[in-house]
Amino acid sequence: ENKIDVLFLTETWHEEESVSIRRLGAEGFQLLERARPVAADARKNATSFVNHGGVAVVAPTSVKLEKLSVGNPKSFEHLCVRISSGGSSCVALLIYRPGSAPACSQFFTEFASMLEQLAVMPLPLVITGDVNIRLDRPDHPLTRQFNDIIDSFGLVNRVVEPTHDLGGHLDVLLSRSDLAAPTVQVLDV
Repeated sequence: ENKIDVLFLTETWHEEESVSIRRLGAEGFQLLERARPVAADARKNATSFVNHGGVAVVAPTSVKLEKLSVGNPKSFEHLCVRISSGGSSCVALLIYRPGSAPACSQFFTEFASMLEQLAVMPLPLVITGDVNIRLDRPDHPLTRQFNDIIDSFGLVNRVVEPTHDLGGHLDVLLSRSDLAAPTVQVLDV
């Protein structure tokens, strides 16, 4: 209905070898995913167990997805992919920073380090996901720190409307400031 070529999913709540996530392959899609690692002491057999977090990128087989290694941060989940279609390519970074705790200095350090690696790649860069920072509050210290980092890499957040059902801008679509702004629509799904 929305003619989506590549779908980025955060908070998939899946585990490795998840049937529901793998079913996308049977439907003719390709999938790259990273489940949130389950803690060794987790009660996986409990009926109330849910593996919160997790990220995935889904695309039709006509679009080539290649997983890229850009580090192993501890403060957020991520998946970095090269997307190729019709002779064009770009790099996309999908991130999910859990909102169960405020962003800490480790997040900003790890995020900036990842951006340093991506900045030297010769392809257009898109970063999307859920950072769980209230970006609609420009004077908040966490928002200022996040914006300072993306600005230092020449990136702009293209999301300009609330992305949470209670209001607030928690999600991002970052692209280079010197490129044409993409059309961004926040849909109430």
